[in-house]
Amino acid sequence: MGKVNELIGEALQNITEKEWTECVQHVIRIEEEYLKKDIVVETLPEEILINLETYSEADDSDTDTASEGEGYDYATNTAR
Repeated sequence: MGKVNELIGEALQNITEKEWTECVQHVIRIEEEYLKKDIVVETLPEEILINLETYSEADDSDTDTASEGEGYDYATNTAR
């Protein structure tokens, strides 16, 4: 492990100010991109409901659907 630490120390000593500045600027650009994406993600709804049932005219009967104006509760799959 001593040799590894020695090599790391040498590598760090050989980094120029210009190289370090470029690395810092690169990290700042990446952080800015992440912040932009994070704002988009935060504006997305937490829950999306998708009705997977298909509709056909045969399903459009008054016997098993809500009366006009009553509505339908998709969460419980029942007429209101």
